[in-house]
Amino acid sequence: MLFFQALFFIIIFIIGVTKIFINFSIFIVVPILIATYLFIYNVISENYFVKPTKSELIGRYHVVDATVSGFDQSTYKKYSLTLNKNNTFTLTTTPYIDLCDSGKYEFDYADYYNELYFRCNQSGNSAHIDRHLNYYRIEFIIGDPDTGESIFFEKDK
Repeated sequence: MLFFQALFFIIIFIIGVTKIFINFSIFIVVPILIATYLFIYNVISENYFVKPTKSELIGRYHVVDATVSGFDQSTYKKYSLTLNKNNTFTLTTTPYIDLCDSGKYEFDYADYYNELYFRCNQSGNSAHIDRHLNYYRIEFIIGDPDTGESIFFEKDK
């Protein structure tokens, strides 16, 4: 009988220690995990989600990728887009992009996926700024956005 009483007290002791450890884990480990998550999220969002400034986007771009079927990859370097300091742009005639050769552009951060707007005389077209770790791409969505067809311009180095 003494054996069972001792076993009972050992089990109660282990449960008590386990509860203390669980409480310790909840009050110490969980906040550390949350702080780590928030830190990692901030680092990633800083690199991927922050909108670039106008001065970072000024320059000349060339087509680097196209998800449009029939767009010949060997012709990518023929097509360029130049964004100037005075908010004007020039674009070589690019298949599937319905936009004039030159006009004005402006930033429109109010619309999440159409940050750039290119204006011609009576018409215009929008584009998305696709930011990566150390470079930007300008994405022109072709037709219905649900089809996933786009043409990407990347800044020349």
